[in-house]
Amino acid sequence: MSDRLDNIEKILERTATQQARNTDEIETLLGAVATTEASVQKTDAAVQKLTTKAGDTDQRFETLRAEASVDRQETRRMWNDAVTQMNTDRAEYREKFDRAIEQMNTDRAKADERHAAQMEVIQTLLLELTKSNGNINTLRDRVDGLEAAS
Repeated sequence: MSDRLDNIEKILERTATQQARNTDEIETLLGAVATTEASVQKTDAAVQKLTTKAGDTDQRFETLRAEASVDRQETRRMWNDAVTQMNTDRAEYREKFDRAIEQMNTDRAKADERHAAQMEVIQTLLLELTKSNGNINTLRDRVDGLEAAS
């Protein structure tokens, strides 16, 4: 039985040695787990911070995009209003220009009519003057003839 007791003692010693080794390894693993857990907590805190910053950044981006969209629409509206105003002004100025040309043509026609009338009056006056000069010459000839006869 002594062999058996020796075997049991050897097994118990091996078990105790194995148990001591396992305890050391478990403590090492627990230390590694604690270190890993602390690292995970730091990483989690960093991830939470980054997630919060990313959310804030996304919110700022969406706000800026919405403002840019509103600005783009306002600019487009102002551009369209300016183009409409330019077209309206162009049509208005064209109408005024056409009226001015029409008035100028009317004035020119009236001036041409006045000129033609004046030319007719001048021509009539010249004819009358020529007749008067002819009558004066005839009258002088008669006066000269009467003086010579007397």
